[in-house]
Amino acid sequence: MRKLFFILLLSFVPLVLKAQVTFSASANVISVPVGQSFTVTYSLKGVSPETFTKPSFNGFRLIGQQSFTGGGGFQIIVNGQVVNDTGGDSQWIYTLKAIKAGTFTIGPAKVKASDGEVYQSNSVEITVTNGGAVVSNNSGGNNNT
Repeated sequence: MRKLFFILLLSFVPLVLKAQVTFSASANVISVPVGQSFTVTYSLKGVSPETFTKPSFNGFRLIGQQSFTGGGGFQIIVNGQVVNDTGGDSQWIYTLKAIKAGTFTIGPAKVKASDGEVYQSNSVEITVTNGGAVVSNNSGGNNNT
C-alpha cells in the first residue's frame, strides 16, 4: 500500500511543480518622433527556449539586438528522469529606430521551448510622430495590444 501511494505521489509531482510559463513583449516608449530610437523586449519565463522567431519590424530600422538566457532555473529529477525544468528567464532586446510617422503594431514573436510547446508573445503598438518628445512607457513596460 505504501508503494502504491508513493508511485501515485510521484506521478503527480510534474503536474504540481510545472512552472508557469509567460512570454511577453514590451517597449520602453509609447510614442517617439521620427529618427528616435527605442527598445522592444521579449521576455520568456518558466521554460528554456530552443528557437526564437522575431517579428517583422515594419516602419522601423533594426539598429541593435541582444539576448540573455539563464538565471533562476531549476530541474527536478526523479529516478534519472527530468520531471520539471523551469529553465530560468530569457530576454531578447531589440533597439529600433523610427523611420516614418504613423501608428505601428509590432507583431508577436514566437519561441519554441524545451517543453515542446510554441509560445507567442503579445503585440506592441508604437506611435511615431513628425516632431515632439518621446513619451515613455511608465506602465511597467507593457503597451501591448
